[in-house]
Amino acid sequence: MFRFGSPFRRSRMVRRPSVRTLGIFSSKGGTGKTTVALHLAVAASAAGLKVLVADLDPQRSALAWQTERQNRTVQVIVPFPNRLKELRLTAAMRNYDFMIIDTPPVIGDHTMEALSASHFALAVTRTNSFDIWAMAKLVELFNRKGLPASFVLNQVPSPRLGQELPATIDAVEKLQAYGIAVAPVGMRSRTIYATSTAHGRCAQEVNPEGIAALEVNRLFQYVWETMNAPNIAS
Repeated sequence: MFRFGSPFRRSRMVRRPSVRTLGIFSSKGGTGKTTVALHLAVAASAAGLKVLVADLDPQRSALAWQTERQNRTVQVIVPFPNRLKELRLTAAMRNYDFMIIDTPPVIGDHTMEALSASHFALAVTRTNSFDIWAMAKLVELFNRKGLPASFVLNQVPSPRLGQELPATIDAVEKLQAYGIAVAPVGMRSRTIYATSTAHGRCAQEVNPEGIAALEVNRLFQYVWETMNAPNIAS
């Protein structure tokens, strides 16, 4: 049974000789894709990784976040068109461990480039049916490229009386039907995610002991361990 927010076992961070690259995708706007990307970037930095975020979203939200940020532990850049693979090589020479690609919320040239440059894909969706139906094209692209991927639920309503809402359970079942794993932990609908990023920070920096920090750290552990599994190419 799916246990949203269940603990993920702790392990040592696995390092590879090349920059491990995570593409973060969504088929439509409003899913909180950039929020997920930035929180994972800060979690990776806190885990001791040198992190680069490539902002491909025309809204440049990640770049705007960096301009508000005083702590420069995470570097955000806007790559030149069609240069993601070159950027990955440059990042490796500069001793980066982890590159996160924040893609546009539409399927286009930037999406295809990010698919080719990524070792692993994270598809961000909310629990509503419109978002989940929109995942079909992305799943088709992941399968065509042979790119390992997981779904992650974002902006998930809190459980009631200790039980997940039927909409959350239904969303997980619909996503599983695509044949791609659903991350065992996601990000709830919490004000701190929006208020922290508005000031160039992330939830775990504002309240390191809070439940949002726990969610993010568990999600990062899942992503990092999954994308460093032996069956995923370097």
